[in-house]
Amino acid sequence: MDDKGYTPLLCAAYVGNAEYVQFFLNETSADPLKTDLEGNTIMHLACLAGSSKTAMVIWNYAKKQNLQEEWLTSKNGFDQTVLHLAAKQSLPTVIQELLRAGASVNDEDWRGYSPSLYCTKDVLAAYCLVYRHGIVRYHLVQ
Repeated sequence: MDDKGYTPLLCAAYVGNAEYVQFFLNETSADPLKTDLEGNTIMHLACLAGSSKTAMVIWNYAKKQNLQEEWLTSKNGFDQTVLHLAAKQSLPTVIQELLRAGASVNDEDWRGYSPSLYCTKDVLAAYCLVYRHGIVRYHLVQ
């Protein structure tokens, strides 16, 4: 572990290296629930890295190990869920998976921001939250 609390698994997630993450999850005794000093899980870090591939490796592992709920509800030191970070980094595939699993779109972080506020810079991410999951129901009239 380094001075930021990173284990090799956390470090691999932080840099978005899906292959190393998969190796550490499947071939070692690395603790998948360990967090860094800011409370980030490997799923938080993969989303922060902007790596859909890494996040999906972790999510698929979570499904096999029945850990989805742990990562859906886990908040880092800024009260951000994984959905906040997936929205912030414009990861629509990850957003869809999290929403299908029941991630809350109403959780607020330390600034009072919900995940939907973070995805406003990305149309596809906003579409995932707004139209496909009913956060706001409206139609544009031309």
